[in-house]
Amino acid sequence: MMRLLKFTLTIILIFTSSWLFLACTQTETPQQPVEIQEEKPSTDRSSVVSLDAVVDSVDYDARTFSLTDEDGNTQSFTVRNPSVPLEALKAGDNVSVTIYERQLAFVAEPGAELPSDEALSAVGTAKGSVTVTKVEQTTFTVNEIDLENRTITVESDQMPEFTLPVRDDVQNLENLKVGDKVLSYVTQVVAVSIKE
Repeated sequence: MMRLLKFTLTIILIFTSSWLFLACTQTETPQQPVEIQEEKPSTDRSSVVSLDAVVDSVDYDARTFSLTDEDGNTQSFTVRNPSVPLEALKAGDNVSVTIYERQLAFVAEPGAELPSDEALSAVGTAKGSVTVTKVEQTTFTVNEIDLENRTITVESDQMPEFTLPVRDDVQNLENLKVGDKVLSYVTQVVAVSIKE
């Protein structure tokens, strides 16, 4: 059964799947290529999850609204973009929610051109819906690499050192070096459409 979980970002597992929604069908779709360092390991993954919910409340002045899914999980959202038609929602509306997520991680070379905001937000959308977009960027420093067990130990300004496994589909792990800076971006778009 699908559940609406908190629309927040916790630890980003750089080279593993860290989807927000459990027990939901997820797909990986190709993205427009982003200029990254080819010989270093990198990831670019996407997922799409859909579920039904009810609008609990809408604060038009604060531009916030809250939803409850069919399992009783409630979550609040803030709509910062003034062009998003928040007025289309009202308490009691039955809505369809589509969550698009894209994870991009790569080794940043000094002076390299970083992905544009447009490239980062190209994760999908739904026309005629109220959308909330969030992009989280984190830079990790590689402290240790275990090629035999396919794990890396990293740290960032936001979190202490931790070790995580590297997925089997990530290539060129042998080219990763201690001290490399790994940029991780997670983009999430929540599209809320009123059910007819």
